[in-house]
Amino acid sequence: QSHYTSSSSLMGSDVDNRLRSRATGGQGDTRWLISDWVTAVTRLDGSIERANVSLKGTLTENKQMEQRAILGTTQALEFSFWNERVLLIPALRTDWTSDQSLIVLPKAGALFSPVDWALFSVNGSRAYRPPSFEELYFDQGSTKGNPELNPEKAWSLDTQIKLGNSDYWIRGTIYALWIDNLILFLPTSAFLIQATDSKSARSYGYEGEAYFTLAKYVSLRGGYTYTETQFEDTGEALPAKSPHSAFGRLSWKQAFSTL
Repeated sequence: QSHYTSSSSLMGSDVDNRLRSRATGGQGDTRWLISDWVTAVTRLDGSIERANVSLKGTLTENKQMEQRAILGTTQALEFSFWNERVLLIPALRTDWTSDQSLIVLPKAGALFSPVDWALFSVNGSRAYRPPSFEELYFDQGSTKGNPELNPEKAWSLDTQIKLGNSDYWIRGTIYALWIDNLILFLPTSAFLIQATDSKSARSYGYEGEAYFTLAKYVSLRGGYTYTETQFEDTGEALPAKSPHSAFGRLSWKQAFSTL
């Protein structure tokens, strides 16, 4: 839920804008063993997204209900070699959104585990993201959504190494993203910032993450990410995009009963 209020109107009437969004969905997959080294995988996922938009201004009041359906299916083949220590996965995903056109997204991945405690992987894919309801409809006074937005589309590539076991592990990743149409909130006038179909951009960086089991029920997890994001044509950094992010989490888990 997003909520914006203002009582500073020149007309003496409050501004009260609300957006409530919710989604209901599910997913499932099936696997068929074609041979000892080939497995076919089919995944299906879908959701119904709804948003109630209420815009109450100084002179007008507008209420609307927006709804869209999202359906995706992935067809993949898993080729395993060397006692499943090498895995090659070409895939094709189809995404359909009720307010957008059908799109086909190729994907491919490879995994190599020479020993039980080491895993190397590389992945490449075509990515797609429809604009969120907040980007489309929400109004915060000087910051507004845009119902005319187009989806974001991108190519992504990453490579990763993971060392350790289920109790202790470290992971390092290098990644790159080439975005065709980036949605950004940018100034469109001296008084308005609006969601905009922006220029092409590229994003690249690296991240590290570690996990440690400290005791029987206690674990520690933390990570750091560095990201450089630039417009393709000028090389300028994107606004309001911090290159650094980090997190840490101390967890305690215990099963009180077993069925």
